[in-house]
Amino acid sequence: MSRLDDLFKKLCPNGVEYFPLYEITRLTAGERITKAMMSKDGMYPSYGGGALPTGHYNDYNFERAITISRAGSAGTVNWVEGKFWATDVCFVASEKDEDISIKYVYYCVLSKEAELKKHIYGGNLPKLDKNYLWNLEIPVPPRPIQDEIVNILDNFTELTAELTAELTARKKQYEYYRDKLLSFDLEGGEIRYISHSKLCDICTGSSNTEDAIENGKYIFFVRSQEPLRKDDFEYDDEAVITAGDGVGGGKVFHYINGKYALHQRAYRIHPSTNELNGRYLYHYFKAIFPRYIQKKMYDGSVPSIRRPMLNEFQIAVPSLELQKKIVHVLDDFDAICADLNIGLPAEINARNKQYEYYRDRLLSFNLNVESSEVIGGGNNLIRLMQYVFGHVNTTVGDSCEISRGVVISKDYIRQNQGEFPVYSSQTENDGELGKIKTYMFDGEYLTWTTDGANAGTVFYRTGKFSITNVCGLLKVVNKTLLPRFMYYALQTATKPYVNKGMGNAKLMSNVMATVKFSYPSLSRQHEIVNILDKFDTYCNYLTKGLPAEIEAREKQYEYYRDKLLSFK
Repeated sequence: MSRLDDLFKKLCPNGVEYFPLYEITRLTAGERITKAMMSKDGMYPSYGGGALPTGHYNDYNFERAITISRAGSAGTVNWVEGKFWATDVCFVASEKDEDISIKYVYYCVLSKEAELKKHIYGGNLPKLDKNYLWNLEIPVPPRPIQDEIVNILDNFTELTAELTAELTARKKQYEYYRDKLLSFDLEGGEIRYISHSKLCDICTGSSNTEDAIENGKYIFFVRSQEPLRKDDFEYDDEAVITAGDGVGGGKVFHYINGKYALHQRAYRIHPSTNELNGRYLYHYFKAIFPRYIQKKMYDGSVPSIRRPMLNEFQIAVPSLELQKKIVHVLDDFDAICADLNIGLPAEINARNKQYEYYRDRLLSFNLNVESSEVIGGGNNLIRLMQYVFGHVNTTVGDSCEISRGVVISKDYIRQNQGEFPVYSSQTENDGELGKIKTYMFDGEYLTWTTDGANAGTVFYRTGKFSITNVCGLLKVVNKTLLPRFMYYALQTATKPYVNKGMGNAKLMSNVMATVKFSYPSLSRQHEIVNILDKFDTYCNYLTKGLPAEIEAREKQYEYYRDKLLSFK
């Protein structure tokens, strides 16, 4: 049983009451300040509608509170730990009563963020429905339960923050070494700076976005980071590609060596001299060009790059040998960064989904968790479910490999007597039919009777043995589950699944796979198994040992009785 489960049973056995948000927190709007009133040196961050400060201010109006965007990014929920200034772009919920943790309320409101965003009105400037927010229903268990839930969810949040920080640090490390290499602040060796137009052939494509075909034969570079596909190509060479305008202007870079199509507002930069390594050009362009173009870019309704800007861009041109060394190092860095960009964000995304799942489960106060939502997440998730909810619900099919026995006749057993037991459907003699020279299984298993009067009866087996065709076999593959515990759990769990029908009762493999049961943590399983094993031993003594002893006493009595009455 988990700590949280203990608290629920002790503090709110009859369930959890819900209250509107305005009753359990101090709810208000922030106070307006202008951009001119903020400064970089202000003591306190200023929050509006998002998760990041919009600036800094020398005063604060809230501390440890929830902000909910009321306009623009309306419905966005954010937590601010320290002192801050909340502007009139957001609503603020702060602590009202010491019996209610404001951090707990934050997690509750955050879990309803999607619902908040459904209650937005207005056109160009969406606004959150204040009445809906004020009356948002929040479950309020006793404070110790709130604190335990906050502790669990904070741990998830901290892990995600650590992974995000790791990703940011690795990217910064890559950029630092890349920029150092390409700054050529080195001793010895002469570096020439030559304009783009003297080293490269620069032009745009002739295709439009609507020319794209979903499964086209050739890559089609457009003005976004993700290229499209086309069935025909315009160029077959080595080039660096950058967007000429839009949000990707001066930022979107691709390297290509082969056939490709190109958008009419994307630039192709092709090395036109043997002095320039194409891959070196890509790395140099990616590192240096954004800083250059920010100062030069034409800033109209849509930021754009003009051809003269590209022509005038200066490229540092070291020796070809040095270019190749730089390419070798930066390609390795790129590979590492690609791994980080795939691996760590995927891990962060998985942790976020995991966090949202547990957050919503915890805050729904529904402790019955289906195995299909857990087993796929691995053993760590199962252990966490056991910690939070006290147990995990699963099915036999999720936890075991299932197989069947084979036909073994009594004649075969008589003709091949040996040392390894054969088990069948009867309950006498622990289901043993006899012993033979060979065996089918070796290890720790559960068997069950599939057909007949004893259908659904489960046995715990160890060692080397065989089973007949009226038996099924379960091999536990879930590392968080003890086979001996499962044996006890299935004693009653299988009964509702036995199909008695018109003839023989049956519990076939496909039905056995659907049998549901619950199990706690491994330590708790060991405790339960220890207790039940002792009961089993005691019961065996009562049902087998004691009658045997009574029978022996009766024989002893009869012996002496007959001796006494024979008068010999």
